Amino acid sequence: WRTPIFLLLLASLTACSANNKLLATWADKAPFINQMEINAVDKNARELLRKTSKLTAGATAHHNIKLAAGKHYAFFADCADECSNIDLALQQDGATLKADTAADASPMFGFYATQAGSYQLVPQMVSCVNADKKGCKYAVQVFESERQLIADE
Repeated sequence: WRTPIFLLLLASLTACSANNKLLATWADKAPFINQMEINAVDKNARELLRKTSKLTAGATAHHNIKLAAGKHYAFFADCADECSNIDLALQQDGATLKADTAADASPMFGFYATQAGSYQLVPQMVSCVNADKKGCKYAVQVFESERQLIADE
């Protein structure tokens, strides 16, 4: 369901960029598209986290987040153009609860929290080709809702 919305929104982002300056990378553009997709499902969904950083190939990051019991969550990661594969996992106390490890640059999944607590969102940069060795740019996002935002597979 992302492809038609993606094409429309990408064209809109390109056409409406301030001062004719495009957003730098896909990692900069994708969070806006994710937000619009979530709003199409639940306009009252709340964005809990939006973080952009860099990772080198094989490296992971840990982003702490508190989840409430009885809520639905949507998790997204997107990486820049020089990245072809990033994985995303939700962990608690070191145990992986849910993950998207498909070979793509935009992993996402839904999760229903049965217990409140501290969790870690863990992106892993699987593939990054970057000449300056500083790594590839990525973005992670978390949305919270009373409704299911992403259907479980």
